[in-house]
Amino acid sequence: MANKQKPTRKQRIDLLAIFLGVLLSSFVFGCLLGTVEPYVGDGTAATALKTGLYMMLGATMVINGTVLLAQYLSRRSTAFRTVAAVLWPLTLLAGGLVGAVCAIPYQIYNIIRILAKKDAAAIAEIPETKTQA
Repeated sequence: MANKQKPTRKQRIDLLAIFLGVLLSSFVFGCLLGTVEPYVGDGTAATALKTGLYMMLGATMVINGTVLLAQYLSRRSTAFRTVAAVLWPLTLLAGGLVGAVCAIPYQIYNIIRILAKKDAAAIAEIPETKTQA
């Protein structure tokens, strides 16, 4: 088994920025797509917002599924990765479903880890003062 290091604070911040960028861009693209009347719906604002939310969910599922699946497979043996490659439709389906279910909790976990590492770094920088009794 490969002994993979945990993501650093900078990598977590980068992942959060990518996640938010994908959410915003997919929502805007979905809303624009939802305004095309003959192809998507009736062209109302509600249809545009609904299409934007669906696009946002789909993009979130793909991004988080990819990240979590890559992290999971990097910690597995070569034999397991070979079986996962042979059964790639099931592997991608599982990654997408996990990405859809774990999208928001995983990003909340990332934010907590970012803040915890920031607090730990701030505490480490505080000089110790000696008190005399």
